[in-house]
Amino acid sequence: MLTEPLELHCIGGFVICYFYGLPRTTGDIDYYTAIPANLNLIALAGEGSPHAKKHKVCLHHVAVTNLLEDYETRLTEMVPPP
Repeated sequence: MLTEPLELHCIGGFVICYFYGLPRTTGDIDYYTAIPANLNLIALAGEGSPHAKKHKVCLHHVAVTNLLEDYETRLTEMVPPP
């Protein structure tokens, strides 16, 4: 559905489950930043969207949180580009 690459800065339980192989009890992926920022990801894949209903997972934008200063320097790639 996207016409250009998307970079998500994911946070929360999804990230912990991904890196440590823990079971996932919810169907949301929390993210703090999306690049490019002009995409309406909630309409595309947010709760209640056709994509979320089909795949039983949705995106959730977390706009209010306390991240470390310069958190971008600590990001780890989860899925390498093709």
